Amino acid sequence: MPRRILNNAILGVLAVITATSDVMFSLAQEDPVEYGVDVSFPIQSYEVSTNYPWLPHNVDPENNPTPPKYQGMPIQLLGNVKERYDNMIKGCGKAYPRPKGICEQTERDRVEMSIRQPHQMQNYTDIGFKKIRTPQVCGSSFQSSGKRIRKII
Repeated sequence: MPRRILNNAILGVLAVITATSDVMFSLAQEDPVEYGVDVSFPIQSYEVSTNYPWLPHNVDPENNPTPPKYQGMPIQLLGNVKERYDNMIKGCGKAYPRPKGICEQTERDRVEMSIRQPHQMQNYTDIGFKKIRTPQVCGSSFQSSGKRIRKII
């Protein structure tokens, strides 16, 4: 193996070790690590972030442009979350083999709903859901049911 290739390989390994130890040190601090969506679990996309801190474009951004795959992707500070997520989906597929692909479809539906739902909510405020009066038809039904239950108890 030519000496230059060996030196580059060693430098690459050192960069990974340095970036990894820096991340692990920052995770060990008492201050919580802040991160966005799709880092700990897919929330607004179908994949978790694989933009690790030790990748060349994160270690030395001046000399390594960010590949299109990683543009706009948050930095993954929590380790190999993708493997854990993929294992969860595979486990679901083993537990529920029929209908085929039900776990993947459920995940697609969940992600789509997490994107769509906040926009569709009515009476949604900054502090939660707005209280509204129960319609008279429902209210009287609830009251009569409550009175019957109290008599039994």
